[in-house]
Amino acid sequence: MPRYGYSVHPDPEKTAIASAREIPIKPKHAVNVCRHIKGMRLEQAKTFLEGVVREENAVPFFRHIRTINHRRGKLGPGLYPVKAAGAILKVLEGAESNAEYKGLDPEKMFVSHAACMRAPTQQGQMPRAQGRATPWNTHMSHIEIVISEREERAEQPKERKPAAKPKSAGAKAGAKKPAAKKSEAKKPESKKSEKAETKEDA
Repeated sequence: MPRYGYSVHPDPEKTAIASAREIPIKPKHAVNVCRHIKGMRLEQAKTFLEGVVREENAVPFFRHIRTINHRRGKLGPGLYPVKAAGAILKVLEGAESNAEYKGLDPEKMFVSHAACMRAPTQQGQMPRAQGRATPWNTHMSHIEIVISEREERAEQPKERKPAAKPKSAGAKAGAKKPAAKKSEAKKPESKKSEKAETKEDA
């Protein structure tokens, strides 16, 4: 039997992990389910997956969406992967049991990590006429789920900024800019003054 590890190494005192190996579900379905439940509270994720199994909640798909129809509302393209949701729900319940065994409170926990990896494909054949056979392979997946306790953030008092000092009336009056001096325009000399100068020269 191969020895499997985890792709993450969380703090064992504040988290609980669970995994399932070589499950006969499609990786493209499991990837989208894991991506959607990541970050949800534990009870919220369980309720959502139960709704998917009953075909009441659709899972939004982000990959392989060329032939997928859009669902009602703002969901976009989505499907009802019943088989994948049921398998991931069992892994999630296993992580919850591990958390209770450690003494953690499941009500304060959320899904901090949910991942799916492609497993080796199980080879199969379907008999056909005239002694032929068609490949009938089964896709397999690995599932990893980590649930963690949500830390309560202590509210820090907001720092008050010092109020700006009001400016005095005298400072405002002195702050006025001096008026720009108007340039004196030179008036052109008249023709009479030019004639008078020519007579004096003569």
